[in-house]
Amino acid sequence: MGDDVKYGRITTERKDIPDDEPVILFRGQDIFTPQVALAYLAILEKNNLGQTPLAGLMRRGLARVQQWQGEHPDRIKIPD
Repeated sequence: MGDDVKYGRITTERKDIPDDEPVILFRGQDIFTPQVALAYLAILEKNNLGQTPLAGLMRRGLARVQQWQGEHPDRIKIPD
């Protein structure tokens, strides 16, 4: 279970996160989440990691956020 400054304890289904490990959570409703994911992908590419499983996961996550935002424009907001 990780710990996010805003949301507190974050639990996961597939992999354990140590209790003392910080986590940063970007939500689909956050208008800036796609830009954050694209910036992360650019960093992976710059470090020759653009074809790694992590990059694939980031692309899939980005696609899901973009699709969700396209389907729910009324729920997108600037983060508070």
